[in-house]
This record gives sequence, structure tokens and C-alpha cells, in this order.
Amino acid sequence: MTEKTKMRLLLIDDNEDLLLALSDFLSQEFEVVRTSDAREAMKIFSEDQPFDIVVSDYMLPVYDGINLFKRFRAENPWLCTVIMTVHCSLGLALRAVNSGNVDRIVSKPFNNKDMLKAIESAVEQRGIKLKALPDQLNDSKKANGPDG
Repeated sequence: MTEKTKMRLLLIDDNEDLLLALSDFLSQEFEVVRTSDAREAMKIFSEDQPFDIVVSDYMLPVYDGINLFKRFRAENPWLCTVIMTVHCSLGLALRAVNSGNVDRIVSKPFNNKDMLKAIESAVEQRGIKLKALPDQLNDSKKANGPDG
């Protein structure tokens, strides 16, 4: 019997204690790669593909999580993204949703079950998007004629 392949998750937070604790918890369900640095996260994401999910703190030195997700989604538009933040305001929520690059927002502090639920919800949304892709491609071919 073959073991089910775990989805790959990149975890980014500059709080080392949270990074380690959350990584330990999530590694029960996912193959977790973690970093506390946004620049290192970009390097890991580009060189150590493919990732299915990225969970990141919103407030990071150098980049905020929304801009980081924008860079990642340029390489992988079907990536699941979850942002964590202490600063969960209506303005931030609107910016995140309107960017089109954030699937879920989790307010800190959170419990591990809430984080897992947010990730599962983002994965479910991604699954719906992936199922719709063949239909979108077929519709595009029909609209553009047989030569594409």
C-alpha cells in the first residue's frame, strides 16, 4: 500500500517561536518548509517548487504578505494562500481580498484547529478552481475557433 503524498506548504513568520510551533503542528498533515525571512522565502519558492500552499505573516521585514503572495502567484496562479495577522482590520481584509492573491485571513492569536480549517478551506477553493480550469480552456478554444 502506497502512502498518500502530503501537500507541500511554505510557512513564513518572523516570530521564531510561532514558526516552530506551527510548523510542528502542520507537519502532521503537510510537508512543511519554513523560514523567518521574506527574501529567503522568495528564493525557496523559486528554487524548491512546487508548493501547494503558502502560509505567511502579514507584517514581515522587507515585504508584506500580500505583496509576497502576488510574487508567488505570478509563478503559480493556483497556489493556496493563507495570511496571518495581528492587525486584522476591515481595510486589511478588503486589500487582501481585492488583491486576488489571498485565499484566507487568520487573525492572531489563533488556535491550531482554526489555522488548519483555514488551510483546508483554501485547498477546497483551489480544488474548485482546478476543476474549473479544463472547462475554461475548452470555452476559450470555442471562442477563438479551432486554431486557438
